[in-house]
Amino acid sequence: MIRNYINSRKGNIVVEGALFIIIIFVFLLISVFGYKLLNDVSPDIKSEVTLNESVQAYEEIEDRYPSVFSGLFVLLFLGFWGFVIVAAFMSTEHPMMFMFSIILMIFVIIVSMLLGNFYEEFFTDTEYTGVTDDFTIPNFIFSNLLRINLGILFSGILVAFAKSKYEQ
Repeated sequence: MIRNYINSRKGNIVVEGALFIIIIFVFLLISVFGYKLLNDVSPDIKSEVTLNESVQAYEEIEDRYPSVFSGLFVLLFLGFWGFVIVAAFMSTEHPMMFMFSIILMIFVIIVSMLLGNFYEEFFTDTEYTGVTDDFTIPNFIFSNLLRINLGILFSGILVAFAKSKYEQ
């Protein structure tokens, strides 16, 4: 069923790249807001909990949160990149679609520039500065989002249009 879905699509490599960026960005937003919420309610929870073991367990969760979600972010990032490559290889592309893909890729590049700028402006705000510093890998990826997105899009397009040599 998945193979039929992938084989029935034409020219969706760039759309998959845009979907990839949006899903990764939404995951990062949820992770950072969750960590901020955890930090905001932390003093209240610690003051109301009387068991020392519970406070230690909560502090352990609070300490591990950034590393766990950074790891999940990398896993999601690499998984979607792999999906884009596999979908590009399995989809049927006509060489005529190359120019259409380039035009759509310009749109996706503009969107990635806007998301990268939004990330820089929003998360460098004083309210989020301490929170986002703990997410080192997502910070690196979104600080270099345009370059990374270009690599993802070009690798998808390269696989999609170079596979005709492989199939012959």
